[in-house]
Amino acid sequence: MLNALKKIGVVFMAILLTTTMGCVGGNNNENTQADRLTDSPLSNTYKLLTNKKKLTISYIGGSITLGTSAGDIRKSWTNLTTEFFREEFPKANIEMVNAGVSDTATNFGIFRLRNDLMNENGHDMPDLVFVEFTSNDFIYASQDEDDLKRQIESIFFNVWQCNPNAEIVVVSTNTGNFISRTLYKDLSEYYGITFIDVGFALRKAMREKKSDTEGDIYYYTTDKLHPSAKGYEIYLDEIKRVIKPLITNLEIKDNKLKDYGKSAPAAQSDYLILNPSVIAAEKLSITGSAKLTDKKISLNQFGANLTQAPAEFTKSSLAINGKSTITAEFSGSALGVAVMLDKMGFEMRWRVDDGEWKEFAVNEKSWAFQRYRHPQVFMMEHELSDGKHTVVIEFSENTDILLGGILVNM
Repeated sequence: MLNALKKIGVVFMAILLTTTMGCVGGNNNENTQADRLTDSPLSNTYKLLTNKKKLTISYIGGSITLGTSAGDIRKSWTNLTTEFFREEFPKANIEMVNAGVSDTATNFGIFRLRNDLMNENGHDMPDLVFVEFTSNDFIYASQDEDDLKRQIESIFFNVWQCNPNAEIVVVSTNTGNFISRTLYKDLSEYYGITFIDVGFALRKAMREKKSDTEGDIYYYTTDKLHPSAKGYEIYLDEIKRVIKPLITNLEIKDNKLKDYGKSAPAAQSDYLILNPSVIAAEKLSITGSAKLTDKKISLNQFGANLTQAPAEFTKSSLAINGKSTITAEFSGSALGVAVMLDKMGFEMRWRVDDGEWKEFAVNEKSWAFQRYRHPQVFMMEHELSDGKHTVVIEFSENTDILLGGILVNM
């Protein structure tokens, strides 16, 4: 039965990929055989820069993409990269959107993508999307390899649902060969997406600097992880090295844009999150200490063209300080929670329908490093059957969080 459902899911996903669910904008030009044979994975970007003279570049990722460790935000890799494009194409109007948010990984990015990036809210629909989650996927994510793989593919296909002509560049900031880097690299190759390994470039520079200065670890980073302004310059050098040949003197036979929604190969994973949705706190049934509040789960980001524009992920939340039970009805294959953590953390167990109870905790024994104030997403289920479900979540007395809502794949 499960295999049959998976096959149905693959067919259904193929149908969905020809739509632009819940997104505004994007071109739907038919791609030609000449376009399919274009070598550069940035051919649409080149065409927009040279023909329409307009390009919206967007960035989504964690704190490294947010860029505050540069000291001056203009010296972060996102702004340096945008300026590189402006220097290469001085006659083009290039707009920038930065949706980097600290402490967020790919699982959070899926549920932020449409509201914070792939839209026309204060900017044009992004044409070129840089994705940077490899470090936080390694540090923060609480899923296994299969779940992370389907989340990465979900990011790609959500971008193409919103704008089928959008091109993607993956930026890996891992300084080690961790599974998140490997998965992003392998899937980028499979989908013909540009992959740039700035993490290894930075590690090489740090090693060379160490031999010269007897271990000045804070020259290229502020804390061995987040780049300083000098570290972001290393990022830029590697980005320019990879991208410049892909946007220089391309042989283009026409100006029609490639439709990646149609030309992308079949997904390798089942149960992609193709319609990420949030069940708001006020729609949840609660008992115990949980109380509905008007406190928002807000995310600090810069938005368009260096304008600081905090984004509201939820407009309300449940304040849970002690033993509570949350019940929700939903439809879809995936299930998660969006929370604002604090020092105490939380302990919870849940079950879907009449299934077995499962447990997860952020406490002094498990995921203890998460116990500081920050927004976080925890995915609980990825392979639920289609149709309606009921989830019951029980929080223990050792809980102190804001619950923004239940995350589902409708």
